[in-house]
Amino acid sequence: MKYLAIVGLIGLIFFVSNGLSQDPDCPVYKLMMASVEKCKGQLSEENAKLMEKNPGVENDEINCFRGCVLVGMGVMKNAKIDIENLKELMKQSKSPTTAEAVVTVARECKKQSEVSNNECEVAGSYTKCVVALKDKAEKAGA
Repeated sequence: MKYLAIVGLIGLIFFVSNGLSQDPDCPVYKLMMASVEKCKGQLSEENAKLMEKNPGVENDEINCFRGCVLVGMGVMKNAKIDIENLKELMKQSKSPTTAEAVVTVARECKKQSEVSNNECEVAGSYTKCVVALKDKAEKAGA
């Protein structure tokens, strides 16, 4: 249960809405699953439940888990969001429109997310920005 909740939340947070195919044959999905598998031991049951209730929730453990997943996927390196790697990754997406949207959101969030050399802090800021943009788009009816 915890594992499935984490996967769903990662999809929401990193790939906005519909940004990640749940198709097990999708290369992006496979990479995400491998990264979550590698990092899941960093997240307590309590924090997994917090994330399930509120995808934008933050604390040190959650932010470090998110950082681990971002690094594992190649989306973050040395506490920097790697737009070029993200673009390459999203070329494997089954939806070019969604891939473009994911890269656009990442570009918007990159500068305000790179607040320190600490990957946990960067991941937390990045997630906060992505969730805020997603909420804004939903309110606008996009």
